[in-house]
Amino acid sequence: MIIDFKYHIASLIAVFLALGLGIFIGTSLGYDNRIGEAILKQQKQLTLGIEKRLDELKKKNDELEALNEELEVTNKVLKQYQEETLPVLIKGKLTGKKVAIVVTGYYGLNDEVKEVLKKAGAEIVSVTEIIPEELTNPADIDYIKSQMKWQTKDKKEFYTKFALEVGKNLLTPGDGSTLLTLAKTDALKITGKYGVPLDGVVVIGGGLNESDLVNYLDLPLIKFLKTVPVVIGGEYSNVEKSYIKFYQKERITTIDDLDLPSGQLSLVYGLLGVKGDYGIKSTAKRLIPPMGQ
Repeated sequence: MIIDFKYHIASLIAVFLALGLGIFIGTSLGYDNRIGEAILKQQKQLTLGIEKRLDELKKKNDELEALNEELEVTNKVLKQYQEETLPVLIKGKLTGKKVAIVVTGYYGLNDEVKEVLKKAGAEIVSVTEIIPEELTNPADIDYIKSQMKWQTKDKKEFYTKFALEVGKNLLTPGDGSTLLTLAKTDALKITGKYGVPLDGVVVIGGGLNESDLVNYLDLPLIKFLKTVPVVIGGEYSNVEKSYIKFYQKERITTIDDLDLPSGQLSLVYGLLGVKGDYGIKSTAKRLIPPMGQ
C-alpha cells in the first residue's frame, strides 16, 4: 500500500510541474489577455483539485499505517501464542526416536529445528550438511572425484553419486571413512554417529534460483533413504526456490515452513508417521496435521 501512495505522490508532482508550466505560459500571455485569464482560472481549479486529492491520500495513508500497526500487534500476539503452546503440544512425543537431519539447501540448519526435536524427546543421531555453493565448485568436484576415485561423465552424475554416498553412510554400518573423505572439502559438514538404525530422517532443502541440483542430489538421496520408517522433506518459509513440489514426487511428508512454530509442530507429528503436505505455500494441503492423530 505504501508503494501505491508513493506512486500517487509521483503523479501529483508531475501535475504540479505541468501546473507551473501553465502558470508560466499564462503569465507570458499577460493578465489582460482573455486566453491568459482562462488558463489561470483553469490552473486555479486544478490546484484546488490537487490539494483535495492530497488531503484524501494523506487520510488514506494514515488509515493504512494504523491498520499496519494493528496487524503487527496481532501477528506478534499470535507468534507468542504459538511459541508458548508449542512446547506443551510436542512434549515427549518423540521420546525414544532416533532422527537424522540432512541439509541439502542453501539456507543451512535453523537451530530451532534441532531444539524442537530435542524438546519432543528425539535423539538427533547425526547432522549432515551439504553445502551447495561448494558442491558445485569445480575445484571441489575434481578433488572429491580424485580422492574417491570416481569416474563420472558430468556434474549431474557426480551429484547423484555424492548423494548416494551420503545415504549409504547414514544407513549402512561401518566406519564412515568415505564420509570423512568427503568432509575434508568445504562441501560437507558432519557431526554425530552414522550407520545406526534410524526412526526418521529430515531432509531440509530450498534453493536460491532455478536449478537441477534438487533432481540429481535431493531426489536420489530421498529415494535411497525411503527404507527408513519416516522420511520428511522440508524447507523454510522464506526460500527463493521451493523444493517441495519435487519432494512430493517421492510421496513423502513435506513441510514448507520449518522456521515457524506451525511447521515445527508439523515436523514432530510427521516424524510420528502422520503423513501429508503441510505449511503455508500453494503446495501445502493443510497448515498442520490433524491433532487427533
